[in-house]
Amino acid sequence: SVVALEEKADYKLRDYLIYWLSSWVKEFGIDGFRCDTAKHVEKDAWKALKDACVVAYNEWKAANPTDPMAIDNLDFWMTGEHWGHAVEKDKYYTDGGFDSMINFKMRSAVKSALAEVNMIDATYKNYASKINNDPDFNVLSYISSHDTGADDGKGVFYSAHVNGDKQAGMITAGSL
Repeated sequence: SVVALEEKADYKLRDYLIYWLSSWVKEFGIDGFRCDTAKHVEKDAWKALKDACVVAYNEWKAANPTDPMAIDNLDFWMTGEHWGHAVEKDKYYTDGGFDSMINFKMRSAVKSALAEVNMIDATYKNYASKINNDPDFNVLSYISSHDTGADDGKGVFYSAHVNGDKQAGMITAGSL
């Protein structure tokens, strides 16, 4: 509780933030966070947030057993964003408690597939060989976002690279 936080003099700002965020999970049943710019926070702080949110989410589920969000056996989920991260299991997973990281390399793989259609198959085989053998490893892949935009600075990836080309559109859509 907040009272308990005030009683302990050695709490850091991160402890208050973890308490605040996990309180949302406990009160509203929030089942996951996307953590922007994960590289700017120590991994042990992310892990402490994840651990607190897992407890809070389980408490919310126990208090709300008939809620549709409470009937599964899934834990609280945390996805991290670190610009340039690819399909690699690293300390964000082991030390940071993340369930997945955003795969920023997917965009370049799809762009390459627009030039050479067979490349996307090799990309997916590579991803599958890394992910499918480890039940604790997952990534979030997308080809465009507010972070990536288009190469020409005019909109998202799709509009800049497809431009009405039906085959390119099918390759891009099929990549997802």
